[in-house]
Amino acid sequence: MGIPLPNANEYAKTSNQPQQQMIIVKPQVQQQQIQSPKQPVKKNIAFIWNGENLSPINAPAHWTFKRYFKSLPKIKKGEFETTEEYNSRLFPVVSRELNSYLGSQNFKMTYNADKQFFDIWINKTLSCRIEVPSNLAPDFKNEVKNFTISFSQNYEIVEITAEFRGKFYKSSKFDEDWFNEYEEKKEQKELSDPKKIITFEESQNVWIDTDHNLIWEVKTDQNRNLKYNLVEANNYINDLNIKKFNGFNDWRLPTLNELLTLFVKQYGLCNDHIDNWSKTFESNKLANCDNKKTFIKQPLSLEVVDGWYWSSTKNNNSDYFLVNFSKGCHATGEGSLKRFVRGVRSFTVK
Repeated sequence: MGIPLPNANEYAKTSNQPQQQMIIVKPQVQQQQIQSPKQPVKKNIAFIWNGENLSPINAPAHWTFKRYFKSLPKIKKGEFETTEEYNSRLFPVVSRELNSYLGSQNFKMTYNADKQFFDIWINKTLSCRIEVPSNLAPDFKNEVKNFTISFSQNYEIVEITAEFRGKFYKSSKFDEDWFNEYEEKKEQKELSDPKKIITFEESQNVWIDTDHNLIWEVKTDQNRNLKYNLVEANNYINDLNIKKFNGFNDWRLPTLNELLTLFVKQYGLCNDHIDNWSKTFESNKLANCDNKKTFIKQPLSLEVVDGWYWSSTKNNNSDYFLVNFSKGCHATGEGSLKRFVRGVRSFTVK
């Protein structure tokens, strides 16, 4: 509260001095600088896509956002950090990556003058409807440059808004499950591309090689470093079939020739000339391998481990053939040895 000013008339009565005009100075009210309103963030909003502040990313084009984001360094919650503080710190990171993943927004707006709303199509796949008065509609269409699409942790759309002259206009109609459907269509599209990885659940990854009509198991963080002797290797394959890995129960150990189809370039059998073949592979592997350490085709080079892989092909004696994608060659070994396993299944093109 301010200091109370004395009443001028009372002052004149009690004073022996001639009455003087009192000047009351009103305190100046400091004008607040008007800023663009900030859209309140709802608690159930995990990240947004607004098509702004784009930055390049290194995610392979065929990865889904979920797979890509899981590959990034984990942002851990601090010991003295509340869940709300952690989420607020995570929010801009996820939003930045999603903006990079989905890219800029291209949209088309069509106005219904009778009912006073815009039908909007964002990137030709996401449709929504926003009510705008007819007197503002022309300027709205000319001035709005992007929309803010807010998502929940389950990748469902919570709301779609557009800021126009200090006010947020919300969409009253949109497909909540658009992003999940977008990702699913992207996965289905990859089914027809033999050079891409097909992602389903995190534990159910496969790569389809239509050149040889083979579907290969893609290893995960949980099993890529596990080694098995030959009996254990066959048990591992049996478990894939019991669990119906990726929906199928006809997984098997690959033959030697099937494993050799995974090499980036095949120059022949290198068993007797390991040094020569390794030098030949060394000069060519950098052109086609993601991690520059293996000779295996993309995208399997993203997760292959240095070592030998079992085949089902038996040598003349009791040994079985093995393939090493880091050395670029094959050899033979006893069934008691601990080696890596990669399941495969055949498919027929109808």
